[in-house]
This record gives sequence, C-alpha cells and structure tokens, in this order.
Amino acid sequence: MSNFVFDDIPSHVFSLRIAHRGSQGDVAKNTYTDIEIIQDRSAKRIEPYVYGRKLPGNLTFPVEIYNKHGNQYPSYEVQAIQEWLFGRAEPKFLSILDPDKGNESYLCWLTNPNIVRAAGQVIGWQFEVVCAAPYSFTDIVETRFECVDEMSIINFHNLSNVEDYLYPEMSIEMLGSSTSILMENANDSNRIFSITNISQGNSIFVDNNRQFMKAANGENVFQHFNLNWMRFAPGHNRLYVSGRCIITFRNRFYKAVGGY
Repeated sequence: MSNFVFDDIPSHVFSLRIAHRGSQGDVAKNTYTDIEIIQDRSAKRIEPYVYGRKLPGNLTFPVEIYNKHGNQYPSYEVQAIQEWLFGRAEPKFLSILDPDKGNESYLCWLTNPNIVRAAGQVIGWQFEVVCAAPYSFTDIVETRFECVDEMSIINFHNLSNVEDYLYPEMSIEMLGSSTSILMENANDSNRIFSITNISQGNSIFVDNNRQFMKAANGENVFQHFNLNWMRFAPGHNRLYVSGRCIITFRNRFYKAVGGY
C-alpha cells in the first residue's frame, strides 16, 4: 500500500492510499509494465531468432485508491477529490511513494474514474493512469554551481537510464561586470549555449525543455540567444563556462520502466 502526491498535493490530505481490494484484503498495486520481445521461430531451430524488444508506447496502468482508515467520504469531499484528480487539461505529476521500489513520478492524466462504494457510501476510486511519456521520473534534483572565474568547469552526471537528452531548467545569476554567458558541453559534440548583452547583475530563468526564457528585469534576452537550448547527454557531461555567474540546474531524471 502506497501513499502518493498528485499535482503537489499529498494523498494524506484526504486520507487516501493506493491499494487493491481483493478477496485477501488490501495489497500493494504493481505499476511496472511487461516488455514485448520481437522474435521469429523456425521449425529447424530449437531457439527462436530474437531481434530485441519492441519500443513501448506511453505508459498506462490501473490504480485503485481508498480511504486508509476504511472511512466513508461525505459528498463535499467526494467532489473535492474528483476536482483534484480528474478532468485535468494538462498532464500533472503523480508521485507514488513506494518503500519497496522507491519513489516514482509519472507525468500523466488520471482517466476513466469509477467510484467504489460500500453500503452505498463512497470509499474510493478506480481509474487509469495515462502517461505523457514511456518512462517515469525521479524526484526533482537541484544542483548549484558557482562559476566565479572567467572560465569555469562544471561536471554534471546525467543519472537517467534512458538513452536520450535531458533538458533542464536553469537559473542564471550574473555576477560582477559579466554581461554574457557561454556553456560548451564537451560530451555533446562541443555544443554551445550562449546569451550575450545581458545587463550586469541580471538573473535569467531558462526552461530548456519547453524552450522558454525570461529575465528578472524584463529585458528581451532571447534576441541575444544562439538558439542552442542547453541539454545533457546520457552519462557524464563536462561543461566549460565563460562568464562569472551562479547556475542552478533543476530537473527530474528519466527512469526506464518495464520495456523501455
């Protein structure tokens, strides 16, 4: 049985937990998916030809949630819970706090809800989790680097076990008289992220995944951006940073689930 957080609201606010109500009582619900092997069998071979596994689509899995005290919900709480969980226009993070597998977060919608009743009163819900990605995410990791020299080196390890680029959020605080920043990633074919003509002491927020940036003082920094959004290659990344600044990376690492 697991607690969870959806859209930054913990389940204990409504005394809910993830569980499966079977004939043997409440048991934990598995969210892992199976892999699908691509293979070809020949009458002349005992072993099949195995070509690998099929890349999965976006994750989907069923979930059941119930009042952890076995209590029934009054109508006003039923409405509040349904407004919190279901019918969202945009996907939100669902974090399952599982002591056996560790915390897992899914960017998802919660769909097809069915109310579960006992003696005519609401005690829980059954629904489908439909994810916006074929993998899960870690909790948010925030890493801060002080680049106080004109040339600094940042070593960042992309802990994702999915072979894809990681596009972090960044907060860049310019120091002293520095008016430009350049970051060259030696582990991404020397790809360069750069912004010039920045006001002294300005701070810039960059969402590299959504391709958005803004300056604290409102100036248009995008017109001085080289259009190479910052990204981390799988594994180790060595960045050469020109410009005195404090850089904070904020991201979730990607984690393979089942057949990814």
